[in-house]
Amino acid sequence: MERNRILIVEDEFIVARNLQKRLMNLGFSVPALAATAEQAIHEAERTNPDLVLMDIRLEGEGDGIAAARYIHERLGIPVVYLTAYADADTIRRAKVAEPLGFLPKPFGLRELQTTIEVALYKHSIDAHLRRNERWLDATLRCIGEAVIAVDPQGAVVFLNPAAEALVGVPRERAAGRPLAEILSLSPLTPDPRAPDAPAAALREGRLLDLVGDVVVRPAHGREAPVALSATPLVDERGRDAGVLLVLQDLLRDGERRCRELEAHLQAAHERIATLRRLLPTCPSCGRVRDAHGAWHDLGVLPGDGPAPADGALCPECQQHQRAAPPQGD
Repeated sequence: MERNRILIVEDEFIVARNLQKRLMNLGFSVPALAATAEQAIHEAERTNPDLVLMDIRLEGEGDGIAAARYIHERLGIPVVYLTAYADADTIRRAKVAEPLGFLPKPFGLRELQTTIEVALYKHSIDAHLRRNERWLDATLRCIGEAVIAVDPQGAVVFLNPAAEALVGVPRERAAGRPLAEILSLSPLTPDPRAPDAPAAALREGRLLDLVGDVVVRPAHGREAPVALSATPLVDERGRDAGVLLVLQDLLRDGERRCRELEAHLQAAHERIATLRRLLPTCPSCGRVRDAHGAWHDLGVLPGDGPAPADGALCPECQQHQRAAPPQGD
């Protein structure tokens, strides 16, 4: 198994070497040592370690807090502080870089190992959660339905782009506002749950589906019939965490289906036009004759296609012609 790589940032050389030896005895790898904030950033970019042990007080310009903030924000590498100065002001400044631990000097071997292993584990969990959040955010942004999340008090927490388009309000302006200020729901049928779907979902504690029975009236968007689903959310302790609303814009979906139908019809007309150019056409009724001699009614007008080489009419037109009385002079 590959060993975790720890970058040591410590301006006292003897302390840094001793720490390196202790880490290697614990099974870690130490790709580099750094004594200044500038060196710490350079070595972090060069070696891409799994963790940085950062002394807060360093030689030269900048301190360990500034270096840790850059390494965490730009490189995504977790940091554990080493410090003999654990006063309140130093800790307050150090928190900006979101460190995964503090090791007050002096510290023992077991304390060092425990702090590093906990920090590495927490960083892996946080990275996994961030990946899931990015996947979830990308999914919600791509789906066509409007998705709105509200907290237990009815304040808007999240809107996806489809919801922004439906209500006419960007997510940044909607966040924190009561849902009633963004949109209202009116039932088309006498269902008392429709106007206050979030509260109804929370009260009933189950999925609430109102398909085709609700009109959404946004404060700034356009009125539209919707299919509404309201799902209560719970936190890790089973407590109410809000409601997720999914609204399917039936008017928009109808317009989309009309466009798809128009595209299919256009393609069919193009195929018919190709047949007109390729197949012989009865000059009387417009039926076309295939390669096997069969005649088909494709809605072709007489004269739209080439006349048969033999100038023949289709069988029905021949029959009509024979049955028609002779024209007088």
